[in-house]
Amino acid sequence: MFDRLRSFFRIRRQEREREIFRFWDGVSERGVDPIRTLRGMMSHPTFDAGTHIDLALAGDEQATAICVNAVRDIFGVDVWNEQNGVQTGLTDKESLTLLFAFGDYMEGLKKNTNGQATLPELTEREQLDRLATKYASDCGSTSPEPKHGEPPAY
Repeated sequence: MFDRLRSFFRIRRQEREREIFRFWDGVSERGVDPIRTLRGMMSHPTFDAGTHIDLALAGDEQATAICVNAVRDIFGVDVWNEQNGVQTGLTDKESLTLLFAFGDYMEGLKKNTNGQATLPELTEREQLDRLATKYASDCGSTSPEPKHGEPPAY
């Protein structure tokens, strides 16, 4: 019995040590390699975090669309859709929330690993709040609640 418990806790510890970023994709919780994801952001053909996030916060609709589309490309999430009462994918606001949650996660890794690279300006919670509020008020939409599961809190 003790061997089973020891094995269980060893597996749990190994999962934590792997530092997998977990997120809600609109259907289920998934994980991604954060360094690979960061490289995807840095090499994305249209997205520049330092430029587009600031422009989106200033109300630039094109920059907001670039941020949302980059999140969908990099994380492999779909656009929100509902068919026959089943909701899939992420709304634009949820996609932006994912972007900032990833930035917060990378900032946490940086603090725990003595200076790993992070995305510029992704750790400011006020930026997310301002951008999400501005986007929601400009387009007059709100994000619906999923019917088949609860997304994790970001």
